[in-house]
Amino acid sequence: MPELPSEIILPSPESSGELGAVALGFIQELREKAHDYHRAGATGTAVVDYFTGTFDGLIRFLFEAAACAWRTRYVQGGEELAILAQGGYGRAELNPYSDIDLLILLPHKVTPFAEATTESILYALWDARVQVGHAVRNSKDCARLAATDLKIKTSLLDARYLCGSETLFAQFDQVLQRDIVSKSPSRFFRDKLEESHYRHEEFGDSVYLLEPQIKEGRGGLRDYHTAMWLSKVHFGIHAIEDLVSKDVLTAGELVEILSARDYLFRTRNSLHFLTSSHADQLTFDLQDRVASDLGYGEVTEQSFAPVENFLGDYYRNASVITGFAERVVESVMNPTPSYRLLGKVMARTIRPGVQIINDALEVSPISMLRKDPVEMLRVVRDAQRHGVKLAASLQSAIREHGHLIGEQERADPRVAENFLAILRSPWRVYETVHQLHRLRLLERVLPEWEHLVCLVRRNHFHIYTVDEHSLMGIRELERLRRGDLADELPLLTEVMREDDDCGLLFLAMMLHDAGKGLGGDHSEIGEQMAGEIGRRLGLDEDFVAELQFLVRNHLVLALFAEQRDMNDEKTALELARLVGAPETLRRLFLLTYGDMRATNPKMWSQWKDLLLSEAYLRSSEVFARGFEPEDRAMRVARIRARVLAAAGEVGGAVGKASLEGFLDQMDDSYLVATPEGSFGAHADLVAEAERNGMAWDVTHVAERGFTEFTVVLPDRDGLFAILTGALAAFGMSVLTARISTTRGGLALDSFRISHADAAELTMEDERWTRLVEFLGDVLSGEADLGARLLKVREGGLRRRRQPSRAITTIVADANSSEENLLLDVYAPDRVGLLHRVAEALHELGLKVHLAKIATNVGQAVDIFFVRELDGRKPTRENEIRESLMASLESFEAEFRENEALKSASGASGSR
Repeated sequence: MPELPSEIILPSPESSGELGAVALGFIQELREKAHDYHRAGATGTAVVDYFTGTFDGLIRFLFEAAACAWRTRYVQGGEELAILAQGGYGRAELNPYSDIDLLILLPHKVTPFAEATTESILYALWDARVQVGHAVRNSKDCARLAATDLKIKTSLLDARYLCGSETLFAQFDQVLQRDIVSKSPSRFFRDKLEESHYRHEEFGDSVYLLEPQIKEGRGGLRDYHTAMWLSKVHFGIHAIEDLVSKDVLTAGELVEILSARDYLFRTRNSLHFLTSSHADQLTFDLQDRVASDLGYGEVTEQSFAPVENFLGDYYRNASVITGFAERVVESVMNPTPSYRLLGKVMARTIRPGVQIINDALEVSPISMLRKDPVEMLRVVRDAQRHGVKLAASLQSAIREHGHLIGEQERADPRVAENFLAILRSPWRVYETVHQLHRLRLLERVLPEWEHLVCLVRRNHFHIYTVDEHSLMGIRELERLRRGDLADELPLLTEVMREDDDCGLLFLAMMLHDAGKGLGGDHSEIGEQMAGEIGRRLGLDEDFVAELQFLVRNHLVLALFAEQRDMNDEKTALELARLVGAPETLRRLFLLTYGDMRATNPKMWSQWKDLLLSEAYLRSSEVFARGFEPEDRAMRVARIRARVLAAAGEVGGAVGKASLEGFLDQMDDSYLVATPEGSFGAHADLVAEAERNGMAWDVTHVAERGFTEFTVVLPDRDGLFAILTGALAAFGMSVLTARISTTRGGLALDSFRISHADAAELTMEDERWTRLVEFLGDVLSGEADLGARLLKVREGGLRRRRQPSRAITTIVADANSSEENLLLDVYAPDRVGLLHRVAEALHELGLKVHLAKIATNVGQAVDIFFVRELDGRKPTRENEIRESLMASLESFEAEFRENEALKSASGASGSR
C-alpha cells in the first residue's frame, strides 16, 4: 500500500480571507493528491477514506472560519449548532467528484448565527464548484419529516457528526434511535424494497449488463447501501462488521463483501478521475480507459482481453454485493425463528433433514451437505418443486461446500437426474438455474460452463455477458410457456406449448454460445461440448444428436428467414432437409427467438417475428406433407430399442413383453410421431379396450394451456368424423390430433384441446365423462350427433376472443405420397371445423388414414392423408377439392350468420 499523501495546509480560521478561493484551491489539491494515491495503487477504500477524511477537515475549517467572522462582528450568543454529514458523505464514502449532503442541526429554530454560518459554508463550497445538498432543521423536525419521507429517513440513518455542538448531536442521536430508527420498521423495509425494485427496472435488473451502472444498477453500491439501511433498522447495528456477531454473515463472507465493495470503490474512483465528473456508468467508451487505469493493460484492435478481464472481475464483485443484499433482505423479511419457537411457526418436513420453514427451505444438520455433496443439487430441486426459496443460511452453506462436487460426484447418476429434472420442470426453470449459477453449482455440474462465467464479448448488440445472456434466453422461453406473450406472440406461444420436452430446449439455450471465448467457430466448438455434456447427462443418442444440431445451427433459421426467399419451395425443402424433423424445427424456432430476445430486447420486432414465423411455417408444411430426410426404419429401430430397454428396467421381462406386443401392433408412423413417454399409457389403454370395447384418458396440462384426450375403440368408417363431432358438440377446440390404427383394428386417437376460450370447462372432469357417455350413445345409435351439433350452433357455447380472418384454401396433392392423396386445408379456426372436414370426407367415401392437425394463430392448418374405402389412392382430386371447399364455405357462412344474429340480439354465447 502506498504512503498516505501529505497533509493539505489550510490558513488560520481567524485570517482565512476569501473562503471560496480557499475551498477551491483545497479541493483541487485534494483531488490531485487523491489521484496520485490512486495511481500509486491505493485500494478503493483507502482513497475514499483519505478523500472523505480530508474533506472533513475542510468543512471544519469553513465552520470555524464562519464562526470567527461572526464573533468579530456580533456579541456572542445563540451560537449552538452542529454540522452533520448525510448520504454518501455521512457514510464516509466520498469519491473524488461525489456530491456532498449536509445537515445543519439546530437546537430549536433558525438563529442569525445559524443563518450566517450556513450561508458562509455553502457559498464557499458553491464557489469551489462542489454539488451540495443541505437541510437546516432541529431534531424534532427531523423526526417529523422522517415519519413521512423515505428519503429523509434514509439519509438520517447515515448521519455523521462533523463539527459544532457535540451535546446537540448527542441529543439528535437519541431522537434518531428512539423516534426514527425504531418507528414503523415494516413499512420502511417494504418501501426500501419497492424502491430497489423500481431502481433495478430503471438501471438494469441484472448484474451482467455490458454497460453496468456502478451505483444504481443491480450489484452496485446502492444495493450495498440498501442492505446496510435494512440492517441498521432491523438489527440496530452501526457497521457491517456487526453482522458477524448477529450471525447474518460469517467472517469469511465479511472479508469477501468488503473486498467487493473496495473493487467498486476503486472502479468508481477511476471513473471520476478519468471524466472529472460524477460519472457512474461504465459505458463502452469509458471501459477501455478504466481497464487501462486499473492496470489491466491497453486495449488494441487485435485484443479486447484487458477490458473483458476487467469487466469479468467487476461482475464477480458485483455479484457478491447482490448476494449480500439478498442475504440481508432474507434475514430481515424472513428471520429464522429460534428453536424454542419452531413449533409455533409454519414448518413442514418434506424429507429427512429438509424442512420448509416460513416459506424457505432449511437443512439440518448442514453436515449432510458434506457427507453427500449431491444433496446440494437435490435441495435446489426441492425448492423448485415446492415453490419456495433457499434459506439464506443454506445458500451460504452451499457456496462454502460447492467445491465438494468434483469429477467423481458428477459421475453419480443422481446429478444428471436432478439437473435434468430441474430443466424439465413445468415452472421456475430460469429462476432455479440462475440460482445454481449464482451459487456456483452450475459450473460444478457442467464444468464446461465455468469459462462462460462473466465472459464478455463486447459489441453493440449484446447487453449481457455470455452466461447471463444464455440464462436470459430460458427466461424468455418460460414467458412464452406461461402465456405472458400470447397476445403479442401467439404463434411462438402455441409452438412453445407444443414442446413435450422443454428440458432439451432449455439445455440447448444454455449451451448455444458455450463455444465462445475458446477460439475458432463457437458453433462448432459448442456442438462438440454439447455432445459431451449430453452423453454425460445420460441423454439418448437422438436427443444428443438434436442437442448438438441446435447448438451448431442456432443461427441458421435467422439466416434463412432474413436472407432467403422462404416462399420458394426449394428453399423450404432445403431448410427442412437441414433440420431433419418437425420437433427439431419447432425447437430451432424457439431457440432463435430466445437467443434474439436475450441478446437485446430491442433486437426483436414485429418484422423479425414475421420473417421467422414465415420460415418456420413454410418448413413445417414440408414436414406435414410426409417429408423425412432420414431412413425411417433406422429411426424406428432406435425408438423401439430405447423404450423397450427402459420398460425392461422398470417393469422387468413382463413389462417389456407387454410393451413389445403393443409396439408390434402399431405402424411406423405412430412410433415416429408419438412422444415416447406416451407409449406405456397407450399400451394400457389398448389392453383395456381389448377387454372392454373402449378405453379413454384425459390429462390436463394447465401450465401449457391444453388438455390431452386419448380414446381407443374399434375402428369403423366415419369414426374420425364422429370423434371430432362429439368434441365439437361439447365446445372443445382441437389444437392438434394424432390418429392411428392398430393391426388388430382398434383406433387410437389423441387430441389436444385448447384452454384458450374456457379453461375451466375444458378441465372439468365431469364434462369429459358426459362427453364419453355421449360418444358411446352416438356409436350405438342411441344419440343423434347432428341434432346435438345443430343445437350447439344455434345456442353457442363460447365466443372466440380474436375472430380469425384467415381465408379458406384447399390443395389436393397427388405427388407427395404413393399410397395417399394429401389434402391441405387452410381455414379460419372454428369450433367444429375439424368435424365438418371429417364429415365431408366421409360423405365423399374417403377414409382418413392419417391426419396432421395444427392451429397457427387463428388459422387451422390441417393435412389429411386419404384413401378410397377399398384402399386405393384417390384419383378424383378436382371433385374432392371442390366438394370439400363447398362444404367449408357453407360452414363459414353459417358461422358468420350465427355471429351476426347473436350480435344483433345481444346474445353472449357462440358456437
